[in-house]
Amino acid sequence: MDKFAAITFDDKELKFVSISSKGATFQVDRVEKTDLAAGLVSDFEICDQKAFVSALRRFLFDATPKIEVGALVLGVPANKSFLKVVTLKDEIGDVSEAIVHKAVSNFPLTEENGYFSWQKKDGEIQIAACQKNLIDNWLYIFKSAALKVLAIKPAPLALVNLLDPLAKVNLIVLANQDGYQLVIGKKGLVYQVESGQFSEEFVKSTELLAEKINTLAADFVKSNPALGVEKIFISTPDNTKLTKVLAKNNLTVENLPLPMGLTKEQEDYIIPAALAITESGDTKEGGINFPPQEQPMVVPAESQESQPSSSFPLKGVIAALALIIIIAVLAFRFFGWGLPFFGKGQKEETGPTITIESPTQEATQSAAATESAKATQSAVVAKKEDFTIEILNGSGVQGVAAKTQTALRGKGWKVEKIGNADREDYATTQLRFKKSFEPLKNDLISDLKGSYQVEVGDNLADTEEFDVEIILGLK
Repeated sequence: MDKFAAITFDDKELKFVSISSKGATFQVDRVEKTDLAAGLVSDFEICDQKAFVSALRRFLFDATPKIEVGALVLGVPANKSFLKVVTLKDEIGDVSEAIVHKAVSNFPLTEENGYFSWQKKDGEIQIAACQKNLIDNWLYIFKSAALKVLAIKPAPLALVNLLDPLAKVNLIVLANQDGYQLVIGKKGLVYQVESGQFSEEFVKSTELLAEKINTLAADFVKSNPALGVEKIFISTPDNTKLTKVLAKNNLTVENLPLPMGLTKEQEDYIIPAALAITESGDTKEGGINFPPQEQPMVVPAESQESQPSSSFPLKGVIAALALIIIIAVLAFRFFGWGLPFFGKGQKEETGPTITIESPTQEATQSAAATESAKATQSAVVAKKEDFTIEILNGSGVQGVAAKTQTALRGKGWKVEKIGNADREDYATTQLRFKKSFEPLKNDLISDLKGSYQVEVGDNLADTEEFDVEIILGLK
């Protein structure tokens, strides 16, 4: 019997489900959740790594009885993953290149800062993407907690996989008191995702949610008349009230089926449970999984010849081999060791002579000058990657630190930590840094100016952990 576990988390809590499967039969073994301390997670990005690992280990290993984790699946939330269904022309030769081009042109990610994965289903190609730094951050944290991550999947895929595999396209509504997630798709295939937050409690936001559902369904049907939307499946704090409001349209509204073994009181475990069920069914089929290793995409068997190398790039291997050969040839020539084609006792006229200019001779003659030049240059030319940055949220607006971190990393800055400031009422954004950062001050201010009004404060002491401190204000 196979055992699978799934975890999802947000800024407030961790949720866990373990499931056993034997063939097509599933059994929910355990459901658990725990609150997270404030500041551990911000907008799904883990801020305090050590504290989060400690919380995770306490949650899983100190529970009574102890939680048996096994193979673990993580879910990427809707607002952190991108999904799109595309069709490609039959005459396209390099399928992987065409898909990457489609992904980069449709998502706010590039091959450098995003992970891409894709699958073919029913003649269509579904592309998924997520920020590299988010996936790498999660993998590092869970590995630090001595946990093995089997796969990282977009959470919307878990929802559509709860439905009948023979069903047509449906709209799924998952909501709680804080926000909502709308997913249009069918078994294994997501066409459209929309998520958002409520400004008031759910009971007062029902009309607004119904309006968003109707608009999303109508726009999708208009754009995809051949597909349409057959049913609306809902899982909310008040399904009855939402059903009455949605009764005005011609679509059938049903409650979203809960995974086997879960009660109505455990409804908030629906995504982790669905992730575990999904993974047990599609691990061998591939599906949309973000790779634990650094590779842009997972290519099906028919396109393996174009799959990029994941761990050891070919160019790097060739360069390393070339360097070894050069060193060996230089050693043989310098020490006079003989080879059948090169060495002592061989006359030049008996065959072609291989001449290699030694790069070490010039370096030896000017070693002192070179080191001096490097030292002088490092004192004058400052590089972004040489300085560490800490971003603190002092605006009171949730998630802005993580967004700013992503934006600055995309511009080459080394943002190592985000968190909350000492207070939440900063009117403007404050910038402090060590004296050594002075040459790059204007560059950072320029990169922040599009979103913030920056005020420069006193210099940081050289003993501070980070070279730069940014406290985000309301503007």
